[in-house]
Parts: sequence; structure tokens; C-alpha cells
Amino acid sequence: MNRLIGAMSGRVVSRAIGAVLQALTLIVVARLTGPSDFGVFILWNSATLILGGILSFGASTRVLRQSAEENPEITSWALFKVRWFSVGISLVLILGALFSVGMPALGAIGVAFALADLVADFESAWLAGALRPVASSWTVVAQKALPAISAVACLQIGGIWFLWCAPAVMTLWCLTRALPRRAPGIRLRGLVGSSRGYWALTIVANLNLLEPLILRTGFGVQTVGLYSAASRIGNPLTIFVSAMQTVFVPHFSKRDGTAKGTLRPILFVASAYAVLVVVASPLIVLVAVVLFGSEYNGSKPLIYAFVFAAAISAISQALQVDLLIRGHAGLAATAIATGATLGLVWLFILGRIDWPDALPSVPIFSQVAILVMMCFALLWSNSVGSSTPSEGTAE
Repeated sequence: MNRLIGAMSGRVVSRAIGAVLQALTLIVVARLTGPSDFGVFILWNSATLILGGILSFGASTRVLRQSAEENPEITSWALFKVRWFSVGISLVLILGALFSVGMPALGAIGVAFALADLVADFESAWLAGALRPVASSWTVVAQKALPAISAVACLQIGGIWFLWCAPAVMTLWCLTRALPRRAPGIRLRGLVGSSRGYWALTIVANLNLLEPLILRTGFGVQTVGLYSAASRIGNPLTIFVSAMQTVFVPHFSKRDGTAKGTLRPILFVASAYAVLVVVASPLIVLVAVVLFGSEYNGSKPLIYAFVFAAAISAISQALQVDLLIRGHAGLAATAIATGATLGLVWLFILGRIDWPDALPSVPIFSQVAILVMMCFALLWSNSVGSSTPSEGTAE
């Protein structure tokens, strides 16, 4: 238990540091570019993350449970190959799209940031799944520190081109760390087939990345920039509970998916954290508006909305931890997909009727729907018991 608490503490600290560094990066990029150009950066970054998630077959999520696999080393190496294959295909497809619109510089940088995040997320998840929490935590810090350093350098010397350094260094670092783990082959057809639930969970977890694309068609690039800036304030607020997933899922999955007695304390801590976030919301909004600059004053209601949505999400993520420990990623995916889809539909409707003042309702509505569906998923999980994915046949 002491080891688990230590891992949890280290993960929370690393996530907190990473969140601060990520916020710093986005704030600097937003200040350097303005809402419209920042919207371009976010659009291409989101498109790349969506594509990479679709092509990854849930590799970064399933590798968290590698200790529950029959052959953990073989499976994790196969998942590594799937992840890098998805990154390569995503790069080719997105570059083609970029060239078709004249290769906007900020769009290309957004793509590079997304590809590096896809690689680093898998590396961190692999280390966590291998019960190496310290190395996983340091990977998270490095993943966020490199872009922050390059962004601050751009702020000092002017221009944006120094931003290219961060994703290049992070990608090469992850590749050199991963190659020595090579293991015997595994038939990817069996691996992909048994990863359907994790694949679905990865895809639906990225559904919110469709928001900038829908906003672009309904309200324009400047609204994309304002909305995305606000959403980036809400994202770091979920680090505490997401750290629980990275620590508890590998630990309890090793015990054959036995999650008995784990939900109540996780849910209590998540609920207390949600209350803390709501109480601190005025201070969070004040600091965010000051840091982003006067051009982003119009995003204050949106920032409040994303802060409240993050509080609701903390409780949903606690329920998701329990589902993943039981091996029911598909149930969690269904819950998230339902809530996220309802939010996207509402966003699309607002765009059609041209009602920008109602945009703050989107994240709150979506997160409430996810929470309700997650409760139903947990009830269903209790009725069917735990599940462990089967592997593909080793060659």
C-alpha cells in the first residue's frame, strides 16, 4: 500500500508539473499568435490527434493493463509497433492535407506537437503498465517541459520556428528508449481483435477534439481560438484523477482484475477534488484571463464552463478507473461516446442557429451526460463481473 501511495503521489506531482508547463506553452503560443492563428494551430493539432487515435487501436490504453496479459512483453512490443505505425500513417495523411491548403506554419507546428504527444503518451503508459511509475512520471514531465522551453525561447527571441525543436527531440528520445524492448512477434489480427474495447475508448476519449472543427464551420477561426484557449484551462484540472487511472489500473489489473473495495475511496477523493475545483473557480478564471491577455477577455464565461466541466469529469474518471480495472473498457467507451456525441450535436446546433452566447453550456452538458452514462455502465459492470482480453497467437 505504501508503494501504491508513493506511486500515486509521484504521478500527481508529475502531472501537476506537466499541466503547468502545458498551460505555459499554450499561453505563450496564444499570446504570440492571437485568437485566429491560435485557432489554426488548434485545428491541425486536433485533427492529427483524432487521426492518430483512430489508427492506434487503443494501444496506449491497453498497455496500461499489460501485467494482466498472458505474455506482457510480447503484447507490449506488438502494441508499440501498432502505435508507431499509426503515427507514421497519420503523418503521411496529414502532410498531404497540409500541402493541399498551402502548408500554414502554425498548422504544421500543431501537427508536430500532436505526433510527439502520441508517441510520448504511449511511452508513459508503457512504463506505468510495466509498474515503473517513476520513469513514467519523468516521461510526462519531459513531454511537457520541452515544448514549454521552446515556447519561452520563442517569446524571448521572437518568431515561432524554435517550436519545431520540442516535438523532434521528444519523438527521437521515445524511439531510442523503446527499441531495446524488442520481443518475439505476435499476430496483429488477434491483437487488434482483442483490443476493440480499448480502441473504442481511445476514439471516444478524443471526440472532444472534433469541437474545433465544428466551431470552424459554425462560428469562424477566432471563435475556435477563444473556445480552445478556454478548454485548455480546463484540461489540466483533470490531472489528479487521471493520475489515479495511470497508477491504479496497472496495480489492480495484476490481481486478475479484482477491483473490490477500490471504488469507494477513489470516488470520495475525486468528489472532494471536484468541490475544491468549483470553490477555486473564480481565482482560476482571473489568473487565466490575465495570462492569456486582453484579446481573450471574451472567453471568461467559457473558462468558467470548462472549470465546472472539469469538476464533473473528475467524478466520471473515478468511475472509469473501476471499469478499466475490471477490463470493461468497452462500457466506459460507450458512456463517453454517448455524452460526447450529445455535446457535439448541441455544439453543431448552436452553430446552425448562430447562438455563440450559449457556447458555455456545451462542456457542462456533455460532462453531465457522460457522468450519467458512466453510472449506468458501472451498474452493468457489477452484473457481469471482470474481463481479461485474450492475446493474438504468437508466431
